[in-house]
Amino acid sequence: MWQSALQLVTRRVSDAVKDPPSANTAAPSEIDALLVDPTLASSQPGFISGDVPPQPEFVFGRGAVIESVAKEVLSSSAARIAILGQSGFGKSTVAVAVLHDPQVTTTFPSRYFVSCELAPTTELLEDLIADAISIPRPIRRSQGITLVSQIVSNVRRLSHPVLICIDDLEKLWDLDAEKQKLAQFLDCLSVLGPKLALVVIMRGTQEPKTSFPWSSSILPGFSTNQSIYMYEALSNKTANKPARKLLSKLNGCPLAVKLLALLVREGDTPSQLRSRWIDYNSKTHEIDENLNPSSLEQIIHLSVFNARISDSARLVLGLIALMPYGLSTSQPWLKDFESTLPTGTDLRLEIRTLERAALLQKAGMFRVRMLPPIREFCLTLVVPPSRRISSLIRSHIRKVIEHWDIWNSTSQSVIPLEMSNIRSLLLHGSTLKPLPHRIGRASASYANWAGWRGADESAFLRSFLRLSNSLRDKANIYHSLGKVYKQFCRLDAAIVSFSRSVELFTEAEDQQRVAEAYSYIAQIRIAQSRPEDAEASFTLALKIYVRLRDRMGEADIHAALGDFYRHGNRLDTAEVSFTRALKLCKQARDSSREAKVHYAMGGLHDLQNRLDEAEISFNHALTRYSECQDFYGKAYTHRSIGHLHGRRGQLNAAEASYMCALEFYIKAQDRWDEAAIYISVGRLHMRRNQLDQAGSSFSCALKIYSEVGAPLGKAIAHWSIGDLHMEQYRLDAAKASFECALDLYGRISDREGEAETHESIGEVHVEQNRLDAAEQSFAQALQLYHEISSQTGEASTHISIGDLHMQRDRLDSAETSFNRALELYGGLSDRSGEARSRHFLGCLHLRRDQLDEAEVLLTKATEFYVETRQPGREAGVQVSMGELYLHRGHLDAAEGLLTRSLTCSTERQDHQRIARCNLHLGRIYLNRQNIDGAGVAFARALAVLEEIGDVRGIARAHQALGDFHLQKMQFYDAEMFLNIALNQYTTKVEARRFEALTNCTIGELHVQRGQFDDGERAFRHAVDLYVTAGSRLGQAESHRGLGRLFMSKGDLDLAESSYADALRLFFEIKDYQAMSCLEELGKVWAKQGRMEGSEGWDVEVLRARWNSNESPEIVNDHLPIDT
Repeated sequence: MWQSALQLVTRRVSDAVKDPPSANTAAPSEIDALLVDPTLASSQPGFISGDVPPQPEFVFGRGAVIESVAKEVLSSSAARIAILGQSGFGKSTVAVAVLHDPQVTTTFPSRYFVSCELAPTTELLEDLIADAISIPRPIRRSQGITLVSQIVSNVRRLSHPVLICIDDLEKLWDLDAEKQKLAQFLDCLSVLGPKLALVVIMRGTQEPKTSFPWSSSILPGFSTNQSIYMYEALSNKTANKPARKLLSKLNGCPLAVKLLALLVREGDTPSQLRSRWIDYNSKTHEIDENLNPSSLEQIIHLSVFNARISDSARLVLGLIALMPYGLSTSQPWLKDFESTLPTGTDLRLEIRTLERAALLQKAGMFRVRMLPPIREFCLTLVVPPSRRISSLIRSHIRKVIEHWDIWNSTSQSVIPLEMSNIRSLLLHGSTLKPLPHRIGRASASYANWAGWRGADESAFLRSFLRLSNSLRDKANIYHSLGKVYKQFCRLDAAIVSFSRSVELFTEAEDQQRVAEAYSYIAQIRIAQSRPEDAEASFTLALKIYVRLRDRMGEADIHAALGDFYRHGNRLDTAEVSFTRALKLCKQARDSSREAKVHYAMGGLHDLQNRLDEAEISFNHALTRYSECQDFYGKAYTHRSIGHLHGRRGQLNAAEASYMCALEFYIKAQDRWDEAAIYISVGRLHMRRNQLDQAGSSFSCALKIYSEVGAPLGKAIAHWSIGDLHMEQYRLDAAKASFECALDLYGRISDREGEAETHESIGEVHVEQNRLDAAEQSFAQALQLYHEISSQTGEASTHISIGDLHMQRDRLDSAETSFNRALELYGGLSDRSGEARSRHFLGCLHLRRDQLDEAEVLLTKATEFYVETRQPGREAGVQVSMGELYLHRGHLDAAEGLLTRSLTCSTERQDHQRIARCNLHLGRIYLNRQNIDGAGVAFARALAVLEEIGDVRGIARAHQALGDFHLQKMQFYDAEMFLNIALNQYTTKVEARRFEALTNCTIGELHVQRGQFDDGERAFRHAVDLYVTAGSRLGQAESHRGLGRLFMSKGDLDLAESSYADALRLFFEIKDYQAMSCLEELGKVWAKQGRMEGSEGWDVEVLRARWNSNESPEIVNDHLPIDT
């Protein structure tokens, strides 16, 4: 797989689509940290931390509950605990205390705390947990894997159990649109069993309804004594009568008791507070007699509207209440917040005052926030002046517009932590009149970031679309809507949105944004399989960038067009586009873009079989990726170089490159790509014939894909295991694996995968001699390839169908299939495919005894295989050429080719080809009367074939050994081997040509034994089989065998007729046996007392005719003469 150059456009306009490798490219600083220690990810500025909050300094009255919950966490094999209770009852405090319990920390080294206060959707909650457990953002939801599956996979990989605590769960559960999604998410987490302890915190008394039961702990209110004890401990005062009266009104609410105690500690007396309490109640009832504020609300009111809380402090409190995640006390946010306050306000002093009153509390080192009950009160009753709110909103609008680029490392350190605050402020801003300036553009930028985190905020954007009056804001919102729709595969809606943004940006005279919109439209048209429209949109974008003299825009579009042309098989045009993009990137000295274009160019050269140029391009890409610290880019390039080495047969170098990539993927916790490397390494092991190691690699990949819930990956792994079983000739196991793959491909509607698997199942049926079933599987594959316009797949299947036709002796149909494959591969400029097609066509002509045509095709196939550096397949053509030379009687040339092929096949441990070479070499030795050498070669072939279980090959080896024993006059052994072969051909293997050859050899055995009638039946049956198989050479040899039989029997007329039939056929196919057959016919004529045959044939005339038509390099005097 190589990187899509479309991603250059994607990155430029900050899309959130994650296609490898560029969309999987994290910020350099982020990945750099991961390479040092992957566990650091949660503490990086660009991530929302899931760290456990600090241990509470004081915990009153909850010791028994904490102990009970901790015991439940530790004792249960799969703890699922819901901590419930009213607002302010200390639910979060209990949970945090449990997380800090010594036994819990020992049992659960990995503990995480996340809050739904920061996640308005289930998708964002998933992201918070993914942040917490250090799943790098670039790989989230990649390759079609859900994020919850990745979370489950990561937890499963750990050697110890994990504890996750989710606070404020009611914030999501109470939303009708989220309830079902949240329940499904929790159900998915529950499959981890004992690997995960899950604690949720919810306001109320009802736990979430899920498929699994919860162990609920409902926190009660404090007893009177507990309230008094807590009050006295915090206030450093004895609870007098007024204090006790106040405490009795607080209903045992721990937060209310704490706030009361702190008020007293700071100088208020219980009597004063009780008086203010009564006064607040009276004023409330004067406003509305139905109002009945809770005791917690009343004590919060006393705390907020206290003489020690200045107006400026209340202003700070009211503004912070607008931000669910509180206020960051680090740059750059603190400076912006200060700018919204009146001149002279000491922000840090006011924060300390509010902290002393427990109205704010520290949330980590650089953040203060308020507890939910206090925030809810402030949102209603501590409302800052509208100009201050507007100022705060404008500061966030500026910040989110400034940091619009989701791929920028600085932006990733600024925006993600403030996502919930930005959303809250934008929604608040949408209620203001007039609307804050550029709020529409800010909402569009926010939606991009939300999409980066996997959240669909299209409804959020549409609400701003209705409110916005600014032309540019509307254009930006439509643009972002298009990106959201595109990300979530709502392509028609995306086209409508981008088209509307083009109109508005054109009206606003923003041509650069028009070009960006056209580039997105082009990408969507590609996804909709509308290439003409896609090219037209790319062209429009390019014209605009040229007019604007925007070099980077030009470069991105040229790169995208190059990728578009490459996928459309317009390879020369693609190279022109990539070259233009590369030139522009170099002029701009943009290493990141240059690396991606070099990578794309390397993939193109690889496709064109220009391997040296591909390697140069990939090495350039590696250099540039190193310069810009793009570690994902380096990893993908190492994979591509590994593939390149594999194509050249440099297996050790290939493995080294794959290991470089694997090292990074493991550190980055990129499990999909880790599994993909195991697949590639497994294939290397198969090529080395290290089948056990291959099986281990494929099984490892399958395990990973299963853990991360990746059906496509599982399908690929099952297919690879099936291919391994085929190599081991375990056909039933292979078929079972292929069927698993087929089922998975069908579930995810991967039609190309289905087609490839149907083709593989067809190959299994061929090996099992179930040729009708094989033909049906190949037809299904061909139909699917045609439907998805995969010409490469169609060509490959036509070759498989042609090979099947050859086995069934349908030679005309086979030729049609092979020629169609050659035509398709030619149109694709696929030299490797052309070579394969020519090889099969050459074998077809060899079957028809058309030796000259076969030689031309096989020679061309060899040239192409040499050009594309495929020594294994070149060795296969050498076997076929050796067979051709054997037919012509060029025994030395045949032996040389077969020996070279045998050496190459032995090095590559290609057992089937080793056996074929030995079978052909044995035939050469028989022709040279080296009988013992032939026997050794045939025995080696049989041993290899039996080892791999090749039934068809075993039958051929048995036939060859029968011939060997016949030559040695060992008739009993010859008969045994020949009968074994004949039984296999008639019951297990459909191969008429070899069945006919076996009958010929049996006929010769009967002649040697004087069993002429049995011999004649065998020869005539062989003739019939050869006629069906379309083999004129086989017919000629059978007629010649009949001639020998009749000669031995003394029936000279029938002998002459049979030899004459054989001679005609030998002359037609120019087979070297013609002269020896002529010599035998001459002996018949001599016994008949005449020098020419009944048809007027003369031996010398026939010899002259042979010499004039045959190649001059043949020395006929040395032709073997059988007696």
